[in-house]
Amino acid sequence: MDIFVEEVPSPELLKEMGMTRGDLLFGLYQGVPRPGKSFFQGQALPDRIILFRQPILSICRTAHEIMEQIKKTLIHEIAHHFGLTEARIRHLGY
Repeated sequence: MDIFVEEVPSPELLKEMGMTRGDLLFGLYQGVPRPGKSFFQGQALPDRIILFRQPILSICRTAHEIMEQIKKTLIHEIAHHFGLTEARIRHLGY
């Protein structure tokens, strides 16, 4: 799995996700969750996580808060990789 950092999510991505410009998106998992993977998908693109720098910085005041938000976002997106739903991840506090 690759991890990338981009400044902000594109307007197209926000629209695709049903979000508006005012909504904050900290990270995104792109790929096929492990429970849905098959041996026959060998040619699929590698999974990736994108962290969005500006939305994370916009809610954090200190370096410690930034690190904690990055940690929380990465755990959230990795949970998607393992097949957890958005509702389950939020129930777990991420």
